[in-house]
Amino acid sequence: FMGSVMQALVRLAPLQEYFLSDRHPTTSQCHCSHRPASPCLGCEMRVVFEEVFRGLAAPYSPTNFLLSWWRHAASQTEHLAGYDQ
Repeated sequence: FMGSVMQALVRLAPLQEYFLSDRHPTTSQCHCSHRPASPCLGCEMRVVFEEVFRGLAAPYSPTNFLLSWWRHAASQTEHLAGYDQ
């Protein structure tokens, strides 16, 4: 399911424009740079867009994005269902 969602998000023109035109700061300039073990989801999504549109024929697996999402979900139990879903 997450793969389908990621494919849909990567194909949305507004998100492509945002993440590929440097509107989200690089990881070193982002507010999350002081906690490298847990970068923000925006930084991870930026990496996903950069990898997908890099032009390489090799497959890409967004494992770092998924790890960040799970860490974020674990810290935001009041907003996300987690395993109770």
